Amino acid sequence: MPTLTIDTDRFDSLRAEQGLDLDKDLAATLGINKSTVSRVLDGSSAPGPGFIAATLQAFPVKFEDVFTIVESREARVKAIREQVRRSPHVEAVAA
Repeated sequence: MPTLTIDTDRFDSLRAEQGLDLDKDLAATLGINKSTVSRVLDGSSAPGPGFIAATLQAFPVKFEDVFTIVESREARVKAIREQVRRSPHVEAVAA
């Protein structure tokens, strides 16, 4: 079944541009519960309609700039692993 993932690198850039470094600040801006924000950003939950709508209203982006439709849970896990692999934060921690 298709699901959504969020491009965490792109989303982190958008957050930084807006000065929303803390999840609680992001949650307040989006009007969404902090735990929901955390689950979506760590990949344990797919972004729901409220998260998507709030993101598109809060940031100057199109859906496809931040969200990706994947075909299955396995594809979602693969997409998240690829994002983690490419993340400069992971390299900094490993170094």
